[in-house]
Amino acid sequence: MVGHIHEDPLVKGSPPLDEVGDWRAVLTSDPEAAEEVRRHTRTGRPLGGDPFLKHVEKVTGRALCLRKPGRKRKE
Repeated sequence: MVGHIHEDPLVKGSPPLDEVGDWRAVLTSDPEAAEEVRRHTRTGRPLGGDPFLKHVEKVTGRALCLRKPGRKRKE
């Protein structure tokens, strides 16, 4: 919520929007990174390495790491 500061367990310190002054400059300076951000934005999956994703899973209680597609096989 813009203009509303609240405690977020995933964001400590200043909000991400305050960390980078000019996102356009950051994203245009590295086209590969920009495409990776776009891909994750479209899919809704978080962008980060395994340790980060495992931490976010623990904090949120949601499964975020990639898993094998499909249902589990019956034994």
